[in-house]
Amino acid sequence: MSYDYSYDYSYDYGMSEDILLTILGVLGVFALFVLVISVICYIFESIGIYTIAKRRGIKNPWLAWLPIGNVWIWGCISDQYQYVAKAKTTNRRKILLGLMVASVVVSMVVGGISGASATQAILNSQYMSEAEAMNAVMTAASTGSAVGGITSLVSLVMLVFQFIALYDIYSSCNPDSAALLLVMSILFGIARPFMIFAQRNKDLGMPRNTPQPQYQPPSYTPKEPWEQ
Repeated sequence: MSYDYSYDYSYDYGMSEDILLTILGVLGVFALFVLVISVICYIFESIGIYTIAKRRGIKNPWLAWLPIGNVWIWGCISDQYQYVAKAKTTNRRKILLGLMVASVVVSMVVGGISGASATQAILNSQYMSEAEAMNAVMTAASTGSAVGGITSLVSLVMLVFQFIALYDIYSSCNPDSAALLLVMSILFGIARPFMIFAQRNKDLGMPRNTPQPQYQPPSYTPKEPWEQ
């Protein structure tokens, strides 16, 4: 009696590939949707901040379109409002710019340290025992977590000052709704650009007798009091 021991090991992977392609397609569409929404929000917020800054005589309002320059314009609008409406001299533009630069630098340091630690652990793993390799990985992870905590702290402080400046922007445009607009901006971040855009032509919180910026010869451009 003979037995047939042949087996068919073939497997139809078509279903798995179709599922994978479907998932990748959905993720791609979602990423494109997020990108489009992000660009739209950035444009609306930049138009709003640029318009406010230009109408009120803030220098270099075009900085509102730049990723780092926009926080400077936020601070300038806040400082101007504090000066002309409350007779206070603040330096929120410098604080915001410093925190933004610090956040970028710390993020680069975090990436460099994490990458260097991971690379070193991989290169040295062949010369280490399993316990030593695990210890190296844990050390790299701990270092990354510690530096990452500093990044989070800097980002949190910057976020607080951004909200303070944003409250001043809303107060200068529409003081009666400033608190509500700020709360909505915090709870629904995606709505913030459109709320700033909607307030861009309002000056309800600014003194009516605020002097308009005077023309100065190109060779001499004095600083406004809130820019000292």
